[in-house]
Amino acid sequence: MRKTLPKSSKAAQFLEFHEFIMGHFPQVYSILTDSERFQDIRFYFRGDDGYLGVLKGYSSDGGPVVCFGSGYDVLSCFFSLEGSVAADAWKIDKPYESRNG
Repeated sequence: MRKTLPKSSKAAQFLEFHEFIMGHFPQVYSILTDSERFQDIRFYFRGDDGYLGVLKGYSSDGGPVVCFGSGYDVLSCFFSLEGSVAADAWKIDKPYESRNG
């Protein structure tokens, strides 16, 4: 009886992806997989300035918080976000309000 998944199976690929993210970005992974803390992750193209990564979540008291990272591409934003989460650089997430009313 087989105790491991065949490498070609979708389930094995899914688990391999999780292990990769967990191994390389453990702080970000812990947020992404926690339904009580994770809210949203987005990446914005900023032209010649590269990309901005925005990770939104909830603090221990349930308030909305946000963490930022930047990089020359979306994947490098993960490294920057990892550092921001590891440094506990969360900020209170204030909704954007238009300055024009």
